[in-house]
Amino acid sequence: MIFDTNKFRPAQAAEGEAKAEAGMFVVLEQMPGRFTETQDMTSYLLNKGHWVSYNRPFFPSIFNASNQSALVASLGEHYSWGNTARAQLFAQLQSSAVDEDSLYKVTS
Repeated sequence: MIFDTNKFRPAQAAEGEAKAEAGMFVVLEQMPGRFTETQDMTSYLLNKGHWVSYNRPFFPSIFNASNQSALVASLGEHYSWGNTARAQLFAQLQSSAVDEDSLYKVTS
């Protein structure tokens, strides 16, 4: 995950929302020895307000190549990216992260 702070403009009182250039947030996932997928995830980050890694592949090509889809099929949604236990907990708690101290409580 790469966050380019040079492409981010914090919100100003007169402007309202924060501004970001394309390529501000880029995610790369890799299957060792096989292939990688890289995408600009700036719009995702701005829409969701956060990006979380759950130690499960996000991109379908990597998810399928790493046989995660077979785990989901045989063992259930807990093995998916968005429904793993960490994803469910973070979905419930992320709105309480409003500063560094509260973020630490959510992520620890």
